[in-house]
Amino acid sequence: MLEALVCSGAFDTLKHGHRAQLFSVIDTALHYASQVQDDALSNSGGLFGTEDIERPKEPALPRMEPWPERDRLRKEREYLSFTFLVTRSKNMHWPCSRSVRCYCRNSTLRRPVQTRLCGLISDIRTRLDKRENTIAFVKVEQYTGSVECIFWSDKYKQFAELLKPDTVVVMMGKCEINGYTVKMVVDEVLSLEQAEKKFSKGYVVCIRPDAVNDEQLAKLKDRCNTSDAEDSLSFVVIRPDGKRQYSSMMKIKTSKENTAFLCSTFGEANVLIDTER
Repeated sequence: MLEALVCSGAFDTLKHGHRAQLFSVIDTALHYASQVQDDALSNSGGLFGTEDIERPKEPALPRMEPWPERDRLRKEREYLSFTFLVTRSKNMHWPCSRSVRCYCRNSTLRRPVQTRLCGLISDIRTRLDKRENTIAFVKVEQYTGSVECIFWSDKYKQFAELLKPDTVVVMMGKCEINGYTVKMVVDEVLSLEQAEKKFSKGYVVCIRPDAVNDEQLAKLKDRCNTSDAEDSLSFVVIRPDGKRQYSSMMKIKTSKENTAFLCSTFGEANVLIDTER
């Protein structure tokens, strides 16, 4: 039971050690608790139970590295059959929210449409079809639910190397939504890096003049209109009176470094990767 509580994150809010530390001392903690209880019982024979009880010294947590996020996800899923970390992972939250075109929310779309999906692979099941070829059913988790992605034999053979548990991918295919059930017949799979190169056309940044300074703008200018700057950089400037001004005179290179800079400077909520054109 304690292993399940630790691995599912039940003790996270106590702010006393991380999961790897807590998991490693479960046996020690049980032994300590047993000693405390035995000592309490052995000193309860006084007339009014007022004797001072000297409790055993609480053992210290060992110094060790936290579990990698992949291991934390795996252990959460092992005990819960789903994961909470998918909604907290900064590594996938921003790119997923900017790449997705299909959401797992309650809606009805009975006619399959071509769309794009970004999420975390949580489960992979394979079986043989009538021709003894391998097909796969891949569960992809998103912030509002999950999608069952179907790979027929030719597509599974083509993209099997990218299909690994706890991996964030972008999938394209025909998607059908019926209530809370979402299914996609997959045509193509890309890693986040591949999707960024294929779909990104630049950035759209929302700016409030009173929230930025000259130093930030100077650093941004240094990254613009360079020899390798081929992508667009558009701005939505929100004035104090609420009016918006649009500008797209700058060029920039779409890269992890520039994405990180824009998000840290202007805030993740104000930065969008332009994939519309």
